[in-house]
Amino acid sequence: MILKPLPTQPEVLDAWISHDILSLADWAEDRYILPKETAELAGPWSHEYTPYLLEPMKWLSDLTTRQVTVCACTQSGKTELSNILIGRTIDVNPAPLLIAMPREPDANRRAERRPFITEPGKAKAETAEVEAVRAVGFPG
Repeated sequence: MILKPLPTQPEVLDAWISHDILSLADWAEDRYILPKETAELAGPWSHEYTPYLLEPMKWLSDLTTRQVTVCACTQSGKTELSNILIGRTIDVNPAPLLIAMPREPDANRRAERRPFITEPGKAKAETAEVEAVRAVGFPG
């Protein structure tokens, strides 16, 4: 008896084909716009002012990386780095995200609805309204 593979549908094959996905750094320069409400330098993102964020962006784009730790001074772009990561995830590869904050006011401020994708011709993507988890305590 000769076994033959079943015919494959084109949409199934498409899932196995490697598609070029923009790296986080490329996505940021191509699609991320700093909002005038929160940024001193509002407008399209440029690595000109924060070249030191290119390395964390490279590692955050690598699917084999499990953890990225960024040690930096205040007001150096870490929040925008996380905003870029969230925006790219919404735009390129929608998936659940968990953002942990040290204090309740920080979590409430972060949970506000904010636009991440404002490229003309694209649907404006916004984070969903979520209830903040107040606190979970563990003995010990």
